[in-house]
This record gives sequence, C-alpha cells and structure tokens, in this order.
Amino acid sequence: MLNFVYAQEKSIVFADELCTYEGVYDSGKYTENELKDTYELIKGVFFSYNSDKEEMEDSYAEIKNKLATLSIVKEPFFQSLLDSTLLYLDRTYEAKLIQLEAEDNPRALLRLYQDDAEIRQYAEALVDRETKLLESYAYLTKKQMETNGDPERLWDNYQFNIAQANKYDLAFDYVLVYGWWNAVNHQLPHISYDGRQSQAFEKLFVRLETLDCDEP
Repeated sequence: MLNFVYAQEKSIVFADELCTYEGVYDSGKYTENELKDTYELIKGVFFSYNSDKEEMEDSYAEIKNKLATLSIVKEPFFQSLLDSTLLYLDRTYEAKLIQLEAEDNPRALLRLYQDDAEIRQYAEALVDRETKLLESYAYLTKKQMETNGDPERLWDNYQFNIAQANKYDLAFDYVLVYGWWNAVNHQLPHISYDGRQSQAFEKLFVRLETLDCDEP
C-alpha cells in the first residue's frame, strides 16, 4: 500500500511574479495538464482592448479560444471561476464594441445599462452632442474635482476646451471615456483576485515547496 501511494505522487514546477514553486500532487486525482491549465486560469485573464476594432476582435477571439480549451481541475470553485471569467470577458467585449460604435453612432450607447441613471444621463448627452453634452461635461468635471489632487488643473482644462471651436468633439471624447465608460466599467462583473484563487490552487497539492524567490 505504501509503495502504491508513493507511485501516485508526481510533481510540477510553476512560478508567479516573485517565486518558483514545486508542488507534489496525487496523480490519481489530477493530471499535470489539469493543474497547469488551472494555474493559467487563476492567474487571471486580461482582455486587451484599444481603439482598433480588428485588433480587439482578434484579442477577444484568442482569449475566448484559450478559455474554451482549458482542461481545468474538476472542482466547483474552479468551474465557477471559469464561468465568471467568460462572463466578464463577454460583457467587457460587448461594452467596448459599443463604445467604438458610438464614435459614428452615439445611439448605440442607449443599448447598454439604461437602468443606471448615471449611465443613461451620459448616453443621452452623447447622443445630443450639443447642449446636454456640454452640461454633462461640466457635471463630470465638477464630480472629478471632488476627488482629484489638483482640481484647479481639471477646471482650467475644461474651461480651455469649451472655448475651442471643436468644443463639442472635445466634450464628446471626454464624456465618453471618463463619464460613460467609467460608469459602465463599474457595472461589469469584475473578478476580485483576492488570494482565494491561489489558496484553492495550493490545496490541490500534497506538499508545496518554494524553490526560489527574486529579491524584493
């Protein structure tokens, strides 16, 4: 029996930002591939989005495919984490696509989170693109000034922009990014990487040894 138990034990080496570890696991419960894929999952998936729609679509497709092909440990915690990651990815991608579309079609903003008063207010102002937009720009600037370390700089920037011939374009860009997007981002189902993921992963091992750590 002792020889059999010993034969079941295998090890893998993995690393985080600071240290390298060796984990001994029961190969009768998990495979090396399952552990490696589960570790990829707990490290977090960070969706790269920018102003290039094609690049964003490629990034989304790549990450979506990667998540779909992961062979994770079959435990409820990790399955729930995978489901939550997929949900966050899909919702974020949807919101960023709408933000890009809004440059040419601001009414697209009215399709998302209209039950939130602040998001709806920003969306309606961006659709208006004139009086409501400038009012929303002023509101947003004053709101930011309440928590900014240099509120005078924000106000000076606002005053400068609304004195320009292209003030509506400047206000549109500012309200879209700092108003609408920031408010939408608060509604997205973010995942809190608070240590629970690493703790759950470490429990999969019979023994865990720190091999090396970089100097802080």
